[in-house]
Amino acid sequence: MAADAPDKLLARAERDIRSGKSAGVNELARAVAQNPGWVRGHIKLADAYWEAGHGLGAFRFFEDALKAERRNAALWNAYIAALLESGHPAEAADAASDAFLIFNAPILQLMVASYASQAGQLDRADRLFRQFEMPQADHSISEALVRHALRMGDYVKAAAILDDLLRARREDIAIWALAQIIWRLTDDPRLEFLIGRDALVKFFSLDLDSEDLSALAGLLRAKHVSRAAPLGQSVRGGTQTRGDLFEGAGSSILTLKRALANALEAYRRTLPEPRADHPLLKYADRPFSILHGWSVRLTEGGHHVSHLHPVGIVSSACYICLPSALGQRRQGVLQLGVPPEDLGLSLPALSEIHPKIGHVALFPSFLHHGTTPFSEGERLSVAFDAVPVR
Repeated sequence: MAADAPDKLLARAERDIRSGKSAGVNELARAVAQNPGWVRGHIKLADAYWEAGHGLGAFRFFEDALKAERRNAALWNAYIAALLESGHPAEAADAASDAFLIFNAPILQLMVASYASQAGQLDRADRLFRQFEMPQADHSISEALVRHALRMGDYVKAAAILDDLLRARREDIAIWALAQIIWRLTDDPRLEFLIGRDALVKFFSLDLDSEDLSALAGLLRAKHVSRAAPLGQSVRGGTQTRGDLFEGAGSSILTLKRALANALEAYRRTLPEPRADHPLLKYADRPFSILHGWSVRLTEGGHHVSHLHPVGIVSSACYICLPSALGQRRQGVLQLGVPPEDLGLSLPALSEIHPKIGHVALFPSFLHHGTTPFSEGERLSVAFDAVPVR
């Protein structure tokens, strides 16, 4: 294989995934079968087969390859990550356990404990977590222990470990998201400082007319060619575009991006005074820029599970097309602040937004967010993350 052949194969496969074609993906599958240790090829192939609707069958090339590449640690890591991203933590825990028998690496035991806990296998996870008695020495262990303590109902322990995490990882949005949950559970007065009584959640009308929205809807529909969302995404009962929606975009998408940028600046101007110790307000005196964007198309029964965008500072949901009955009987509602299901908590939403065509919701990226299912029709949206301009 020529030196640049792997990159060309991956690029052709990516183009096919985005366009709904199969020739490049089939070519990649043949190359992976001939080169079972090619990790990047396996990852791209798993992506392709998952989005084509193969379910756990998307990972069969990983499983075949590991029979021949038993001591390929990178291949094991990629396989375990794919299982976790597909929403199968129990299978990821079992795979990590199999890998531990080969490599005897403590990090694999932590992975088994973390994923077993996420899968609800709390006794199994608890036995393994007891081996990690000094969480302060490794903050990745601390984060896993916080999540496990929440699942076990030990909110005091979770809060104690969280304080150490906040000192060490104040720039980490995922840790602030845990703080929001734990401070609600423990009636911590710092909650008011963090969430600010809805002052950080806003809903704006965009400067788009019906022709703009109709053109956008047609363009976006053409980009939704897969049968399932990419691995690791929150979409259930729908699809999500790959890559950056705004990269190399046509006039309709650029018109949308300008309207979103204007709304983002209007949002910044509504924020309270800057605070150096706050994960969002520390940037309130600086303009924000759109980091990347994507589109989601949901159909009957579709929804987002509660999730987080840890690479952004501000997150969003912009509505292009909605079912006529949306909003009735609390269907299709955007819920902010609901913990992810795997934590086993019953906290209600901090805020709810009923979608409107041509509007955008903007909120801190440290808020978990998801949507309620709807009974019929199509829900077409665009989302992006924003970061402060450096």
